[in-house]
Amino acid sequence: MSSQRKILRGGAFALVLSALMMLGGLLLRGPLIIEISDASAFARSVASPNNLMAESFLPLSLVIQLFGFLGMHACLDKPETQKITFWGMVFSVLGNGLFLPFAGVFAFAVPVIGQLYLEGNSDAIKVAELVLGPGPGFAYLIASAFALTIGAVLFAISMWRHDLPRWLPIIYVIQAFGLSFGASMGYSFEMTGGILLVVFSLVFGIRMWR
Repeated sequence: MSSQRKILRGGAFALVLSALMMLGGLLLRGPLIIEISDASAFARSVASPNNLMAESFLPLSLVIQLFGFLGMHACLDKPETQKITFWGMVFSVLGNGLFLPFAGVFAFAVPVIGQLYLEGNSDAIKVAELVLGPGPGFAYLIASAFALTIGAVLFAISMWRHDLPRWLPIIYVIQAFGLSFGASMGYSFEMTGGILLVVFSLVFGIRMWR
């Protein structure tokens, strides 16, 4: 098997696995309450067993997805789409990289804060307010959403110029919006993004595997 084929198959596996982990994490977690004004509801949500397990899946899915982006680049890297495919990969990797610190905070720090609050340490919620409120972390989150969406649009343009179903690049852009900007609009947007990501990854992954 050639090295190019190994890259494509490895990328296909990473793409599908990360999408399934993402959707599984969203299903397991359910709607997440991030409104800190209702401290008790926030603490119960982030400290729940389901959220603890789900948040351990989500950061890992983002890391695995990086290898999926490399596989997508290898699959779409043709002379006529070389530049746009490259920048699609760069912005996509950048988007995941910028979001990973935030995902790490939600996976390892915020559940502890919630548990401390439920145990009677009312001052613990102030830490969550500082971490999740306006500041560098919020700026990273916004920058990540823009980078992921731009990367998805660039990848979609490259896909449009290949022999692929026309609906495939369209759902790829929609899922990126749903999992980035849409996440702040409600759980239904996140779930729509997660489902479309799985559909895209399976279809595109099969093409890569061949």
